[in-house]
Amino acid sequence: MCAVHGDRDATFTCTRCGTYGCDDCVFAAVVGREICRSCAAQGLSEPLPWEQRKQIGWWRAYWRTTKLVMTSPSATFRTPTTEEGVMGPVLFGAAAYTLGQATVLVLVLLMFLGMGTAMAVTTEEPAIGAVFAGYGLCMIPITLLQAPVYAVIGILFSGGLSHLTLVMLKKSRVGFEQTLRAVSYANAPHILAILSCVAPFWVIAAETVALRETHRCTTGTALFATVAWRLLFLLLIVGAYAAFIALVVMAAPSPR
Repeated sequence: MCAVHGDRDATFTCTRCGTYGCDDCVFAAVVGREICRSCAAQGLSEPLPWEQRKQIGWWRAYWRTTKLVMTSPSATFRTPTTEEGVMGPVLFGAAAYTLGQATVLVLVLLMFLGMGTAMAVTTEEPAIGAVFAGYGLCMIPITLLQAPVYAVIGILFSGGLSHLTLVMLKKSRVGFEQTLRAVSYANAPHILAILSCVAPFWVIAAETVALRETHRCTTGTALFATVAWRLLFLLLIVGAYAAFIALVVMAAPSPR
């Protein structure tokens, strides 16, 4: 019987607290991840706006979710999913990254158009100015086509390595699908990509909170899972450049 409504038959068991509940007590009815309203109360009072995009509209759902991730990350990532699969969250993450790149593109386009116009007016080689302007215009379709692909690859990469780190630390509490969902929504700060000194760190902060709330681990563990593989890749890249330079120096003929 339902633990809250004792006169009703239970239709699910909460996967967090183990309580039996009826249809009126369920918050998330995703098969295998049913959550009761009592456990869901630790997060938002209703499902994420992005998971209600068909009801409230895609554009409104995107901006509301972005605002929640950037202003109330803990409550946002404590909110259980009401949507099956990861296509929805990954789509959100790809959209966030693409829109962020679009804002950067506008700035770059204006810069190239300004340079091209100035060179066409002030120099004797107006063709060079036209080349600059044309290059800026050509970047629009190329960037908009590449950005979603890069975003999906980045989400899969980040989610996979972060989840692997937590598994190796024996701190993983949920499956890879839920990690991927968390990392996807953590891409929301990419909308500030034009502020290159802010956006990357905000994404890392959001991803840290996302992993902490999703896997119910400490902030330190979540931060390590978020940053460790990034630092490792940075060291590998620096090491590869250093090795290449060393080989070039060693191969150069010695002066006589």
